[in-house]
Amino acid sequence: MIQEKKDQVLTEEKDGLKVSNHFVCIEIANTGLYDSYILQVVTDNMQERELLKSEFIKFIKILVFFIFPLSLFIVFRARVLIKPIKNLSEKTKRIRQGNLSERIEISGATEIAELSSNFNHMVEELQESYRGLEDKVKERTKEIEHQKEIIEEKQKEIVDSINYAKRIQYSLLAHKDFLEQELQEHFVFFHPKDIVSGDFYWAASTGTATNRKFYIAACDSTGHGVPGAFMSLLNIGYLNEAIKEKGIEKPNEVLNFVRQRLIDNISKEGQKDGFDGILLCIDQHTKKLSYAAANNAPLIVRKDGYEELEADRMPVGMGERKEDFKLHEINYEKGDVLYLYTDGYADQFGGPKGKKYKYRPLNEMLQKMSVDKMEVQRTALANEFENWRGELEQVDDVLIIGIRL
Repeated sequence: MIQEKKDQVLTEEKDGLKVSNHFVCIEIANTGLYDSYILQVVTDNMQERELLKSEFIKFIKILVFFIFPLSLFIVFRARVLIKPIKNLSEKTKRIRQGNLSERIEISGATEIAELSSNFNHMVEELQESYRGLEDKVKERTKEIEHQKEIIEEKQKEIVDSINYAKRIQYSLLAHKDFLEQELQEHFVFFHPKDIVSGDFYWAASTGTATNRKFYIAACDSTGHGVPGAFMSLLNIGYLNEAIKEKGIEKPNEVLNFVRQRLIDNISKEGQKDGFDGILLCIDQHTKKLSYAAANNAPLIVRKDGYEELEADRMPVGMGERKEDFKLHEINYEKGDVLYLYTDGYADQFGGPKGKKYKYRPLNEMLQKMSVDKMEVQRTALANEFENWRGELEQVDDVLIIGIRL
C-alpha cells in the first residue's frame, strides 16, 4: 500500500538546453521488499519550443499574407479619400479669393465624387449669379455716370449763371478807380462767403467842384449767396434812386427813403428783408463828415485810442422800430482812421476753441495796425481771418473799409 508520495524538480543545462529532472519518491507500506521507490522523469521542453515556433511562423504568415496587404489597402483607400477632400479645401479657398473658374475633377461614383459634382454645380451657379450681378452693376454704373454728367452739366450752367451774376454785382460795387479818385488813402477787404455776396460796398458823388459830396456805404443785406446778392442789387438800386434821382443829400434821409421803398415793395406780407449798414458822406469842400448807421457802428481810431461811434439799433427795412434815422457828424483830426465794417469778421468761428472772433479783439487789432499803410492793413486782416478760421467753414460775408482822414 502506497503510504506517502514526495516530488522534487531539479533543472540543469545541457548543450544550451534546459533539462528538467523530476524526482518522485514513493513510500510503500506493508511490503517485505522495499520501503520506498524513487522515479526520475527527465524533460527538455523541446516539444513546447517546436509548438511555439510553429505558432509564430503561422502568425508571420498571417501578417505577411493578410494583415500587411490589408494595412496597405487601408492606407491606399485613405489617401484616395483624403486627396479629393484636400483638393476640395484648396479649391474652396481659391474661390473664396474670387477665382470662380476653379473646378474639381470628378472620378468614380463615390460619395466624394457626388460631393465634388455638387460643389462644381454650386460654383457654376455662383459664377452665373456673379456675372448677372456684374452686368447689373455695369448697367447701374453707366446710369449713374449719365446722371452725374447731367448733374455736372446743370451745375456748370448754374455756376456760370452765378458767375455772370457776380459780374453784374461787382459792376455795381464801388469801382477801384473811383475810390482812388475820391479817397487818398483807403483799403477795402471784401471776402464773400459764396461766389456772390449779400454784403456790398457802394459809392457815389454829387454836386460840382465847389459843392461836391462823396458817399460811401458798407452794408450787409439779409442773407448771403444768391438771395443776399439779389437783395444787395435791390438795395444798391434804391440808394442810387435816393441820391442820384431824388437828390437826397443827408445820409439819414437817404436811409429813411430806402427803408420805405423796401417796405412798400417787398415787405407787404411781413418779410423783414433789407440791410444793416453805414452810409458816410464826405463834403469834399468843407471836409466835414456825416453819417447814418443802421445797427452797424463806425469805428474811428485816434492817436489816444479808438472810439465806437453811435448807431441806430434798427435795420433799413421792416423792423420793430420805425422812427427816423439819426444824422451824426464826426469830429476828426488829420491822420485819424475811420473803419466801416459788417458783422461777418467778428462773427467768424475759429481759433483753438472754435469760438467767435468778436468785436473787441477786432477793434483792438484795427487800432494797432492803423499806423500801417492801407494795403498792409488789408493783407494783415486777410491773413488773420484765414488763420483764425482754420479748417472751419466761413459763416458769413466779410467786409471792412478803412479810410485815413
